[in-house]
Amino acid sequence: MTSHWSKNSGVFVEKYMEIIKANPDIPLFVLHEINKDPNRSQNFMLDQIAAKVQPFMDQIKEEREKENTVDLPAEQILVNNMSLVIFPFFIGRAVFKTILEKNKDDYDAFIEERQRLLPDYIVSIVMNK
Repeated sequence: MTSHWSKNSGVFVEKYMEIIKANPDIPLFVLHEINKDPNRSQNFMLDQIAAKVQPFMDQIKEEREKENTVDLPAEQILVNNMSLVIFPFFIGRAVFKTILEKNKDDYDAFIEERQRLLPDYIVSIVMNK
């Protein structure tokens, strides 16, 4: 079953991974800014991010109403998607290089592979079979 949300999930992953690949320090910067000035960060998120995320949330809710997704709230699905995309950039690079004893080229290849595989993985864990 391919839904509108399934297709857009791939776009979501691709868009956010491209942004973070081009600016790998963004996750740490955002975390720092949230801790430094929570009110300013909250206003930025409401003004800049919420409107872009809302259509994605609406699609998840629509699929849930049709019983096409697993029984998870849309907010949980969104946060899971974001976590799967952001984690390798946030602390994954250090973990990948240190624990797995890989170099920068290996890490870059891993990220490229993840960007390609992640949309199907997300759909497989969210959508009912």
